[in-house]
Amino acid sequence: IDERFEELEETVALARLIPQIHDRLFDVEQMLKRLEAAGPEVKKGPQWSESEPPARIVMPEDDETTAWEPHVELQTRSEVDMKDVPTGLSPRSMAAHSPAKRKSKKITEISREKMSDVNEEILDTQTNEYYSFGESTWDLVMFIGTGALGPFGSFQTLLLAVVNVLMQVVFVAIAYFNFTKPDVDETSVEDALRWRRASGHSMWSYSEVSKESLAERVCKLDKSLEQSGIQVALYENIEKYLKSGTSGLEGYFTGQVLCIVALIC
Repeated sequence: IDERFEELEETVALARLIPQIHDRLFDVEQMLKRLEAAGPEVKKGPQWSESEPPARIVMPEDDETTAWEPHVELQTRSEVDMKDVPTGLSPRSMAAHSPAKRKSKKITEISREKMSDVNEEILDTQTNEYYSFGESTWDLVMFIGTGALGPFGSFQTLLLAVVNVLMQVVFVAIAYFNFTKPDVDETSVEDALRWRRASGHSMWSYSEVSKESLAERVCKLDKSLEQSGIQVALYENIEKYLKSGTSGLEGYFTGQVLCIVALIC
């Protein structure tokens, strides 16, 4: 990553050199035009009539403010100074003399600085959450009618979605009509009290063989009962939920605990 980032910096530095080179060429062209327009005063070469050769034409330096004054602002900008760049360098070496290149940091150093500023508050408020598509019909529905599925794929996905919705409706209907009404309510409690007073301790229901009343045989879940089967089933379900006759570790894992865990989770 650092090598690729350095190549990009060199490309940007070379792009910044183009306007300055263009300005220098334009200034040189203007100076040559002024020298040409000066007339015969300018000597373009040695003359046979002179004993000594003429002096060389010296171009004005950058620190002179005569012809280069409009471009003095180039020295104050944060760009590459052409005088600071050695001659004979390749474009890669010229880009290395860029001030931005000398002051820049590696991308890995910048990443470390940014990672040090990340805290829990930034993660909670400034992070973006992305959704990853899964292998399900619900995610595939979003692509119905697109070129990714095509006509046949869209029809198949629509059919799967309709079947899925129907299955969910059936499941909800079964849960609503079968699990919303409790098996034991106030009416069941009143019916149990009436059965206990009328039949549970009646002399007509007393067993001469086991010497027990009908209520006692129901509480013992006697399978030989010829009557009161509903009361036996009701008491059996209540006992399985409460587990009142158990002791030890099994007594902690009852129906009440299961109900609490289901409500919390």
